[in-house]
Amino acid sequence: MIEVVVTVLVVAAIVVAIMKVRDKKEDTKKPSTGSGGGGGASSGGAKVNTVAVPDLDKMTKQKLEDYGRTRGIELDRRKTKSNMLSDLRTHLK
Repeated sequence: MIEVVVTVLVVAAIVVAIMKVRDKKEDTKKPSTGSGGGGGASSGGAKVNTVAVPDLDKMTKQKLEDYGRTRGIELDRRKTKSNMLSDLRTHLK
């Protein structure tokens, strides 16, 4: 019985540690909205509304499939990378 309790506590500690690491990674990815010295009409304000498109050519087939899913597109990894890129770009237009 004690082994089960210890195992549960260890697993819980690992899960908490993983969640903390993910939170830190997400915090570093968020764009800074601090005082940039400009008002709302500055060119910096326009950048907030743009969506950054990753360099698709540098992605692996797995990453392309994952990115496609985030955009609502299901890609077939059995295809070649160039065919996957073509399918993805067709759907993104």
